[in-house]
Amino acid sequence: MCAIVLRTFRLITVRRNESNNAAIGFIGSVPSSFTMASSFTRAERSGNIFYRITGLIRSGQLPWSERPLWYDVYVAHPPLQAHDWNVKHAKYDEPVRKIFYEEDIVRAAFYKKYRGGVMNLENARESLSQQFIKEYEILKNEVKGRFGLCYLYNIFAAFWANFTEIVR
Repeated sequence: MCAIVLRTFRLITVRRNESNNAAIGFIGSVPSSFTMASSFTRAERSGNIFYRITGLIRSGQLPWSERPLWYDVYVAHPPLQAHDWNVKHAKYDEPVRKIFYEEDIVRAAFYKKYRGGVMNLENARESLSQQFIKEYEILKNEVKGRFGLCYLYNIFAAFWANFTEIVR
């Protein structure tokens, strides 16, 4: 019998019968003898799952006869290049830049004033905020350079409030 520990900490067993066919079954929660180091997660630099399973086998917590099916395959065909857990990618120390487009600011102001309701993702029509932004862009291009952005938004918001009352 082999044990595979899944992300949800449930135990799946893979049993080999006499004809060496595998049958998968669900047992339940993982017994304490199969628990891995709880201080590590999958993405930690503690090593990959192969080395952790090897550690369990060496320490005697996981009997050799109950090793996972994939363990023998991994031993026979290891990856061509070992993963470097200490690799630092370009711009490693730089913080993530905050990218705001003008459209994002207008949409945020729209939702602050009008509060979006339930949105049907299957609907092919544009959302109200997208319609607002299109009309806003048209009006902005017409009065370009004559007014400030906040003034323009307030004028258009008043127009839009009257428009939505007429449509509804």
